[in-house]
Amino acid sequence: MKILRFLYIAAAAVFMLSACTKDEIDRWSDKGFAWFTYENNDFTFASHPEIAEGGTYLVPIRIRVASTVSSHDRTLAVSITRQPSDSRTTFELQQPVVFRANHIVDTMYVKVTNGAHLAEVHDTISFTILESEDFSPGLSDYVTTNLCLYNGFAKPAWWDANCDYYMGYFTQLKMNVYYAVTGGDERPYDDDGWAGNKFKFLIYMLREYVTKNDVRYPESDENAPGQLVTFGNRAY
Repeated sequence: MKILRFLYIAAAAVFMLSACTKDEIDRWSDKGFAWFTYENNDFTFASHPEIAEGGTYLVPIRIRVASTVSSHDRTLAVSITRQPSDSRTTFELQQPVVFRANHIVDTMYVKVTNGAHLAEVHDTISFTILESEDFSPGLSDYVTTNLCLYNGFAKPAWWDANCDYYMGYFTQLKMNVYYAVTGGDERPYDDDGWAGNKFKFLIYMLREYVTKNDVRYPESDENAPGQLVTFGNRAY
């Protein structure tokens, strides 16, 4: 593990240094660079049904560095560069943002509150890494990251027209069932595709869950009023 960690740091350092000026190289030797792992971090309370309205959750946001491994904790300067568009969206960046000793990847946390408005409002908060005593901003495309909030399920990339054919149309209620059965939104098939055993067994489990828990659309639903959720050919 130590060898792999050394190779990672060396590769990151070479990548960073190849794009740096002499002044930046001198600065790297003193403290190093930090950047976010992802440009966008999607979060939905729908995947955490145990958190009631008004409840809070600490959303983890990953950070990487290119520097010598430190034997002591270091601090990152992080600024909130985009506030929520809706005044009802409540959040708090947990400060200070500490990068722990002997780590090259670590996590900052943002406390968000489950608001009823998030069922209809997509909101975004942006964070940017600033110059600090311990780190300089790193990869320019990842110096800023977005926390995208919505109290519903994002449609997975794999839920395309083929998925509509085999599993039916995408709905929030279906994703509730999907998360309850699988614990996430991983694709429903393996290398054998839609005809494989993984998909066949999953469909069985999804239908069993719907039947045992009598999962129905509300009477006000225009597509399937009062009907059981159906995982099948172009069904709701």
